[in-house]
Amino acid sequence: TGRAKGVIQNHRNVLHFICEYTRKLGITPEDALTLLSSYAVDAAVMYADGALLNVATLCRMNVKANGFAAIGSWLELERISIYHSTPTVYREFLRSQPAGKRFPAVRLVVLGGEPVTRSDVEAFNRHFAEGTTLINGLGPTESTVTLQNFIRHGDELPIGPVSVGTAVGSTEVLLLDEHGRLAEVEGELAFCSDHLALGY
Repeated sequence: TGRAKGVIQNHRNVLHFICEYTRKLGITPEDALTLLSSYAVDAAVMYADGALLNVATLCRMNVKANGFAAIGSWLELERISIYHSTPTVYREFLRSQPAGKRFPAVRLVVLGGEPVTRSDVEAFNRHFAEGTTLINGLGPTESTVTLQNFIRHGDELPIGPVSVGTAVGSTEVLLLDEHGRLAEVEGELAFCSDHLALGY
């Protein structure tokens, strides 16, 4: 996808993404959120500050030190209500749990950073309670949260890849062909927003 690069966000953009995250997820002081990633990842700023600015609890775990299997008992101990990770961490965590193990305290499972598969949704239905929602999100470097798809427990999925959903507030998503014109089937995603990282 090109050379790795660092980007700069400003306080206005970060606050916008925290507000969108809070509004879409309905974060309250009763929630406890996971922090399983590095603090250096842009999304970590959003959900760390999203917890703190909503007087919710932020629970940090070092997966590298503790292992994937430890996530299950940690979720129960901390009474986590909003689980957030990449799909790879989510898959390894669920694979390490006993068959039939469920996490009834979790009300939202938020995945991003990589494609979500149908088997991820099937695992979600096996391990989480009815009433829980899986959120498949897309947040590229220039726009921390851009698209979100809310999948309720037990929902029928359409044939094909799992959708990344629709744009969050104050964001327009365009599909462009190789000449920069609007396309209908395939192309490059372009994001229009007042909240893109500086330099975009």
